[in-house]
Amino acid sequence: MQRKQQQRYGSIPLWELGNLATWRSLNGDNLDASVDVPEALASPTSVTEAMLPIRVLPDVRGLTCGTCRLEFDDVKEQQNHFKTDYHVYNLKRKSKGLECVELSEYQAFVNVQTTTTKKTTAGSDDDEDERHPLDLALSSDEADSDDDSEGNVQREPLQAFSGDKLLYKIYNATFPQWSEKNKTNFQATVAMVQDLVADASYYQWAIFLFRAGRFAGAVFQKDKVLVHKAFQRYTTRRKQGGSQSAHDAAGGKAKSAGAQLRRYNEMALQQDISELLTLWKPQLQNCTRIFIGSAKTSRGLFFEKTGLTSDDPRIRKVPFGTLRPTYDEVCRVR
Repeated sequence: MQRKQQQRYGSIPLWELGNLATWRSLNGDNLDASVDVPEALASPTSVTEAMLPIRVLPDVRGLTCGTCRLEFDDVKEQQNHFKTDYHVYNLKRKSKGLECVELSEYQAFVNVQTTTTKKTTAGSDDDEDERHPLDLALSSDEADSDDDSEGNVQREPLQAFSGDKLLYKIYNATFPQWSEKNKTNFQATVAMVQDLVADASYYQWAIFLFRAGRFAGAVFQKDKVLVHKAFQRYTTRRKQGGSQSAHDAAGGKAKSAGAQLRRYNEMALQQDISELLTLWKPQLQNCTRIFIGSAKTSRGLFFEKTGLTSDDPRIRKVPFGTLRPTYDEVCRVR
């Protein structure tokens, strides 16, 4: 079994896109998968990535696994791979919009989980809140995804254009004309791209991520970071998952010291976010996009005494899966 070499992408900032007069929209067109085409994929939010010419292939072709990017010596080996936990794990990551991991990374993760389980069984503290970056076990607040239907999960939230012998894809949420109300039928034109590029010539966008008591955010002006901050508080119930407030609302109000600490931290976290966004008000006023990555049940944190409102047309959901909120992850999203 061999690892296929992953395709490498080159990045093109929106404000550096040129020669748009040669562009044409491919939205709704079907490309011939049997033809070699130069392709470019949109990067998280502000950057369009250009890819070297490759042949467009389905996820699995011949003795390969397109998800795990593996090649096999025979059919039996391939079939056995499709039954492994590793393959299923990568399928779950793919469904969440996350990058698939190599076998060595997965095995290291499994070893860590096994060690953690043994320690917990031996009587370790249940109130410890530390999860491995590859952990896909969702708590109740994380499981509340932004996808409203299976169709939305399967439909790629991107607009495709050809130009300069390349294929470009740009996320819908970056266009000023896009909104949650028209997201199903939204189709961008080349004129919209021209407006987007003109808008990006100033380019001041904010990125906020929140999950399981962890917050990270920053305001960018082109490649310059104007302000950034990351912090965390212990709010999630270990093993059971979910926030303490969600558990209390379900009628299971615990009286343990850990539960009381989590309740206090949830209120403190709300205050931390409110104070930070209030402090950043001058920078946020000049932002043309504000991207928020969080569960639906947590999104209210960004509108409680922060100066932001949920109906602000600048506010968009991060249109792909994100990892644990950190400053590095915010930069990756940008």
